[in-house]
Amino acid sequence: MPAPVPAPVRHAHAVLDVAALKARPVSLADLGLDLFVPGDWQESRSGNSVMFTGPGAAFHVEISGFHRPGMSLDQWRDLRLSLVRQEMRFLALDGATYALDGDDWRGRIEGNATEFCGTFPGEVMASRYLVACVRVEGTLATVAIKAPEAEFEQMRPVFKWLLSRISFKASAPDPYQAPGHADDDVDASAGADETAGVFGFSLQGRIGRLRAIAYALPATVVAALTGVAAALIMPGSRMAGGILALVGVVLALWFSVRVAVLRLHDVNLSGKWLLPLIPLAAVLVALRQPSLLVAFVLLVGLTSLVLTYIWPGNPDSNQYGSAPGPNPRWVLVVAGICCLLQFGSLVASVISGAALFAQFAARPDPGAIAGPAAPPPRILPFIKPWSPPDQGFVVSLPRPPEEMPVPPMMRARAATFTMHQYRLFSSERIYGVQTFDYKRMGDREQMLNSLEGVVIGTEGTLMGKRDIVFANGQAGREIKVLLPTDKVRTGRVTLVGSTGVVVMVTAHPGEVTDLHVAQVLESFQISPPPSEAAPDTKVE
Repeated sequence: MPAPVPAPVRHAHAVLDVAALKARPVSLADLGLDLFVPGDWQESRSGNSVMFTGPGAAFHVEISGFHRPGMSLDQWRDLRLSLVRQEMRFLALDGATYALDGDDWRGRIEGNATEFCGTFPGEVMASRYLVACVRVEGTLATVAIKAPEAEFEQMRPVFKWLLSRISFKASAPDPYQAPGHADDDVDASAGADETAGVFGFSLQGRIGRLRAIAYALPATVVAALTGVAAALIMPGSRMAGGILALVGVVLALWFSVRVAVLRLHDVNLSGKWLLPLIPLAAVLVALRQPSLLVAFVLLVGLTSLVLTYIWPGNPDSNQYGSAPGPNPRWVLVVAGICCLLQFGSLVASVISGAALFAQFAARPDPGAIAGPAAPPPRILPFIKPWSPPDQGFVVSLPRPPEEMPVPPMMRARAATFTMHQYRLFSSERIYGVQTFDYKRMGDREQMLNSLEGVVIGTEGTLMGKRDIVFANGQAGREIKVLLPTDKVRTGRVTLVGSTGVVVMVTAHPGEVTDLHVAQVLESFQISPPPSEAAPDTKVE
């Protein structure tokens, strides 16, 4: 950045009549800043800033500042100008930075100004934007003035007068205070006030590495408690439990995103870097490429690790605010606990991975000569067989199923048949039994085709089917269907007199699951259940 030069030559203006301005004093007590503004300017305040609006909202003047003893005027100017260049790319620099001189500065106060021109979004006329930076004894102030080109040139003498009347109250040091102590307290308290808290919905501010680690634990506890409460409420009210569970998920996501955004602010990066992650993850899931998805998760995890534990934040103010204040004791304690938990989890993962690797390495060579393979485990029924009320058939299930309401479409066909359906959810498997009491029997083959359609449904893809014969000589079919969720639905259908019977099991395929499904379907027989209950059995 070039050194300040004399102000560029502007159009000549008439002598300013200060008395006609009816000036009134304005103070920013926290900064010790005093100035005068015309009496007809409208004023509004927010924190350490004050904004003025001219008559008819023709122009805007904003004054703000911070206590930052270690920052020079040039650093303050470079920071403010970089912010303008990043957030107001539609503006172009107009001339070099020039020095300012107040009526009573006398070398104690220093300042400079830089002007830009361009058209703001939503406006038709070009505007001028002035950024004035002022410094005195560790206190920094900025005056930003925005007005249309013609209005700015007309008001330039007023703006120049306003800048020249800025002054700061000199504070006398405490004779009993150590040198430099007052400035340190002011700076620390300012940073502490601006540091984002552990809970909140604002994305403004910055947090350091220890706070990013510590903030994760309370947020996770709140989300976990919400999930536990949802699980307790769910049996009594599914809607209330579902809403509470959804709130827990949203809170967990929000806390995670908020911590990531505040941590990005600390290294002077925008939280917008997080926006592409969600659609990119959705695309990878839709592509069904596990290797790409795993690589994406590992990359995001490694980046998060570097951002949380390694990458230090800016030691001074940046475009997202002041540096975070000192870490309180609870942050140090909670961050230490989180680090220990994460280290323990990492050690457990390494031990588990080593055990799996040792187990894999100890497997016999598939090409070596081996003895006869051990027979696969037989998954036997572990409860008594179940029969419907009419006792027309028997099937072994993990526990008795519940009768479900008949869909309206099926009730509309009551003149053709009467339907009953039973369902059971167990170990991520769905067991279904349906019976159709036909009022009038038709062609047996067509009726079996209709029952086969019950197994296939509207979303299934037929994988295969075969004819079967039950123990009592009754004929039937076995159908296997692939669902869009990658689950497999296997069912058997038959006719028992004038009643059609469908028994189905839906589950993810696997060696043990396939054996269990086959055992359940084999237990489906067209005969009354035995008079004496079969003894409970276990996996052999």
